[in-house]
Amino acid sequence: MDLGEDVGGDREEDESSGLGQDILLYGKVMLHIGNLVVLFFFKAPAYHLILEGILILWIVRLLFSKTYKLQERSDLTEKEKEELIEEWQPEPLVPPISKDHPALNNNIVSGPPTHNIVVNDRRCINFASFNFLGLLDNEKVKNVALASLKKYGVGTCGPRGFYGTFVEKY
Repeated sequence: MDLGEDVGGDREEDESSGLGQDILLYGKVMLHIGNLVVLFFFKAPAYHLILEGILILWIVRLLFSKTYKLQERSDLTEKEKEELIEEWQPEPLVPPISKDHPALNNNIVSGPPTHNIVVNDRRCINFASFNFLGLLDNEKVKNVALASLKKYGVGTCGPRGFYGTFVEKY
């Protein structure tokens, strides 16, 4: 049959047979998907299938179970409630402590913050800073640090070499 020809009844038959073929193809696809699902269930271990069944039943039970609302029950009258509220005293969050408790006695640090400090009139090594070796008091370290600052400068957000704000040939 030529594409240009149009025979009255032939066109309707072609459309209906095309629709029938689509339905047949859809049925075959669904049958194939169904076969895959069945194969999956037969290849799955039994404990897996039992667990899935229990979970599905539990979800169905949760969906259809009756929800319970808590009923407000009070056997007390309004006057009794007010009396209880007035008598109530909250418990302290922290137990009372004495004035001479060690946590309340502050240590007094005297002298400059160097590697040796004086705490409560006792000479100690300062491990609370990074200067426990005493390098910040060394004149050679101070001079090298000052020369580096003059050469490279200082920024607010990081090393200038990392951000590329100066050129230095090594």
